[in-house]
Amino acid sequence: MSIARNIKIRSLKRKQIRAKNRDIVLKRPEFFSKLLIVLNAEDEALQKHAASVFRNAEINVLYPRSSKQDKSPNFCFSVHSSDFNLTGNLKNDKIAGLLQTEFDLLIDLSDDSGLLKYLAQSINASLVIGTLEMAADGSCDLFFDKLGTNSEFLGEIVKQLNQLIKK
Repeated sequence: MSIARNIKIRSLKRKQIRAKNRDIVLKRPEFFSKLLIVLNAEDEALQKHAASVFRNAEINVLYPRSSKQDKSPNFCFSVHSSDFNLTGNLKNDKIAGLLQTEFDLLIDLSDDSGLLKYLAQSINASLVIGTLEMAADGSCDLFFDKLGTNSEFLGEIVKQLNQLIKK
């Protein structure tokens, strides 16, 4: 890992994202209109599965990329340490637009990536769902134990949302 990348990651870790004062909104899966899934890597199969489960939602994904150049398609956002300057300020306009977008639901399936964690905490969402391992940082509204694949975890989220909202 380069010295510049280490400095960027430390700068992002030092930036404290204050807990947003927001109203948490629980809905049935078919009533979500804008969804963001944060992943460790691009996963087209999961995107297709999410589109079939959240039929009326615009599905967006955020994942890290290995190269400096962003070639991600529409509704896909990829991040690299080169998208931040040395002090941790964002330089990528596409990611800056993502931070300005309001989402109904954010599902964080990422591991302990400093870039993804910082961005996930910065995004405006009415409901944030994460894995049980994220319970300690307090960034998520609902936590579920991740057993199996991402698609299975997504299925569990849908099942639990339907159980929470019985109408």
